[in-house]
Amino acid sequence: MFTGIKSKWELWKERPFPDGLAGSTYSGIDLVEVDTFSAGCIHTFLVSSGRLDHNRMKILRNCSADLDKALGELTGEVAEYFQQLSEIQHEILEVVSLYE
Repeated sequence: MFTGIKSKWELWKERPFPDGLAGSTYSGIDLVEVDTFSAGCIHTFLVSSGRLDHNRMKILRNCSADLDKALGELTGEVAEYFQQLSEIQHEILEVVSLYE
């Protein structure tokens, strides 16, 4: 059922985290934190048959909102990396909203 999300996730996981972002913020957003917390929530979603507990839904929503704010400042490979993460976040949030 979540084949598209899983495929995007598998491709995204193969990409290396962009260099030089540790300790940097964009629009006040720590992208390392967004990356780490999002990855945990996405992994949980996929191994839990498309479900997220309330806490993880809140975390993923916050990460998605933060990333949406920061995307306007990103360019090149960094922008591409995080745009793909954003698309996965949005797809998952759309699915989990159906179960609320």
